[in-house]
Amino acid sequence: MMEKSETEPESKKFDYAEIVSDLIWIAEECELRCMFDSTKWIYEILSNLSPLHFDAYEKSKEKASASNSAFSTLSSSDRFIVKHAKELIRDKEYHRAKFFLERFNLRGTYETFLYYWSWYLISLRERQEAEAEGLTRKQEFQDNTLAELRHELEKLKQDKLEIFDCFLNTLLGMVRADNQIKLDARNAFIEAIHQDHRCWPAWNGLAMNLEDKCEVDEMDLPLEKWQYVLFMAEAMYRLQLLRSAIDCYNLVLENILGHVPYVICQVAAAMSSMQEHESAIQAFERVRKTDPYRIEHMNLYSDSLYIRESTVALASLAHHFYETHKYTWQTCCIVGNYYSNRKEHTKAQEFLLRATRLSPYDSSIWVLLGHEFMETKNNSAAILAYRKATVLDSHCYRGWYGLGQLYEILKAHAYSLYYYEQAHRRRPDDSRILVALGVCFVKLNRRSDAEKCFKKAFQIGDLQGNALTHLGKLYEDQNENAKAAKVYETYLKIYSEEMIGDLDSVALCCRFLTKHYYDTGNLDTSYQFAQRCLTYDKTKEEGYYYLRLISRKRIEVRPTEEAGILTKSVTSFTCSLLKDSSTPGTGGRMADMVTPSDVQRISSGTEGQIGSALNQTIDEERTSQQIEDMAISDDDNLEISF
Repeated sequence: MMEKSETEPESKKFDYAEIVSDLIWIAEECELRCMFDSTKWIYEILSNLSPLHFDAYEKSKEKASASNSAFSTLSSSDRFIVKHAKELIRDKEYHRAKFFLERFNLRGTYETFLYYWSWYLISLRERQEAEAEGLTRKQEFQDNTLAELRHELEKLKQDKLEIFDCFLNTLLGMVRADNQIKLDARNAFIEAIHQDHRCWPAWNGLAMNLEDKCEVDEMDLPLEKWQYVLFMAEAMYRLQLLRSAIDCYNLVLENILGHVPYVICQVAAAMSSMQEHESAIQAFERVRKTDPYRIEHMNLYSDSLYIRESTVALASLAHHFYETHKYTWQTCCIVGNYYSNRKEHTKAQEFLLRATRLSPYDSSIWVLLGHEFMETKNNSAAILAYRKATVLDSHCYRGWYGLGQLYEILKAHAYSLYYYEQAHRRRPDDSRILVALGVCFVKLNRRSDAEKCFKKAFQIGDLQGNALTHLGKLYEDQNENAKAAKVYETYLKIYSEEMIGDLDSVALCCRFLTKHYYDTGNLDTSYQFAQRCLTYDKTKEEGYYYLRLISRKRIEVRPTEEAGILTKSVTSFTCSLLKDSSTPGTGGRMADMVTPSDVQRISSGTEGQIGSALNQTIDEERTSQQIEDMAISDDDNLEISF
């Protein structure tokens, strides 16, 4: 048994009073600093906590309070300038906010953060406006504003280290991450967490910038805090370690926050990525019952509905949010899935392109757009969309997988192999990627590697059964028919026809097994699979063909068997007669005096009875077999002679 890692979250109850206090503090601090996304997220959690949380909080002696001291020390005129700047940031007038905040000498932490935060928001909007050009932009956007901001922040930290609190370090980490300086960004986030473990934006920034789970083991983090459990859940989801992510989210649900919509949706999103769409749909529907106008995560809900072909539910979802949230990128994705489900791929592309303009940094939108371009054979645009997804998020396995599929269609198998390998590194336990790798290895004549991929895909859990069908075909091509037969029989035992939904695979397996067992002389087993072939249109004719062959083979075999039975019966009878002639009471010499004619005379009646009985038995066997065959066959014109 593997030992539990020291960095894995423990299943224990956390202090509800501390949880509520921490959430109230960070919500008020983020609101003061105009970090509206974090504020909205935290208030949603607070509004969905159970009464037990607030009962414990009300009974506790220590109550949360935002550190307003920095704001309260400002002069009256400066306070109004700051309030004015906050309202400008709220209205997205970032340049004006930065202009008015420049009047400060930036002595304090609070006003310093607002100044650099407005500068950061300017950079974000410039990049978003540049990305709005999407696939039509020919040159890479150079964000000089972001580089200058990083330089200024790092210089400020050197000159005035005392004012760098957890929020300024968090902002520095975000700027470094956007400049692709990942290691320094992680160090800034860790420093912010050590300054105050309640600073959730630092935890979230650290989770979003991890490259490997091993990095967590090397970090000095407060493992005993409840924020660490939620951080590990977010990190595992980001790294596509979905089973571990679900386990961590369940700990959050059970021991920390309770059943808040955000955590439930994250679990559903992980289930959707693991192809457990029925469970994902149930979780999303549970959230929609309590919060029907919540738009976050609903694009992922529409993905699951699309894959499960729930046309009515998808249409209802699209109409609902098109009326209430018409100009959000999530609605554009939902409507795009709706039109794609209706095979109106041009309209789907229009809405997905609109989504990329509204949220150009979401890799999942670019993946969907790449899928739609593939549907319309626009391969060059599909390549650009998939590559954009991988640039925005190197852990986006769907972008790498889409590129692999595209190059496989273009017969560029070496390129396809490279992209499939990249996808496999992001999702090592995804059977679909392993099957795709195996197919690519077959194309490149690397059959040993292909065999390993197919076997591994089956071992980790192949929902569709594609691994076994490809493995069986591989053995067929190598003339290893015994191995192929074993694989196909395993496939038929494990994957029922209702489960896989692909009757062609079942039919082809039955056809191969019919031929294989006929060639090896196992007529009974071949007969069984031939009868199964009659169920499918694709193999019905071959099923009839092999039934005829089996019938003729049996006719050829039976006369020989019958002659052997008759000879054995006569010999047995003669031996018993000779034995009777030497029994006591016959004088012991009677056998020597019996002539051939005497033997014929003595045994003629008995031998006739034996022959008659044997013929009757053979006729009964033939009649029984003929009735059985006629009962199983569904074709009245089938001529089978015995």
